[in-house]
Amino acid sequence: LLLNENYENEIQRSKHSIKDIVNLGYQHLNLMYKNHSHLPKEELFSFLDERMGKLRFFDNNDGYFFIYDRKSAKVISNAGTPSHVGNSIKNVKDINGLNFYESFENVFKNNKKEGFTSWHWTRPDSKTIEKKIGFLKLFEPLDIVIGSALYTEDIKKNISKNSIAFLSKLKYPDDSYIFIMDSKGTSILHKNKEIIGVPLSKLDEKIQKNVSSIVNKAI
Repeated sequence: LLLNENYENEIQRSKHSIKDIVNLGYQHLNLMYKNHSHLPKEELFSFLDERMGKLRFFDNNDGYFFIYDRKSAKVISNAGTPSHVGNSIKNVKDINGLNFYESFENVFKNNKKEGFTSWHWTRPDSKTIEKKIGFLKLFEPLDIVIGSALYTEDIKKNISKNSIAFLSKLKYPDDSYIFIMDSKGTSILHKNKEIIGVPLSKLDEKIQKNVSSIVNKAI
């Protein structure tokens, strides 16, 4: 069995999750604004950063909120990259040359008050650059934007993990079994535990031929 899933449905579900989280963050932001609207703007922004910057979510706690001021393009809060707080994102671009500020502001064209966008960013745990899907929401009383995002690679890994966990529990009355390979022929699930994770090129030549035949038929 080749694990070559169509991730679109799971991505859509994940987008709904991000939206729900941002809506919760928005409600928290609104409550803090109502209780501290008497503060000067800079003091209020500092207070919001102190409170919102402590919030973490998702299974590995790498989820966080980011907030920026639309007029100045300055970051108000960003727990993922605290050094960005107080700096403008007007000229910040991702690896593909995407301007963050322009991309974010495009979400609010035609009087829209929320929406999705995507960009590439460095993972703090591995320093690799991966795609993120984010949801942004306009907080009109202060003309600021709150958002959050997740890495699409995490969505894929979660699907793979769940699929493997389910398939590994399947039992058959005869000697047949299910095994999973990636598109390069590396076993992800197999009754022979010794070949799991072993690159195809390092397997016995007979096994290589069998695997290559299966892959070619499947693709």
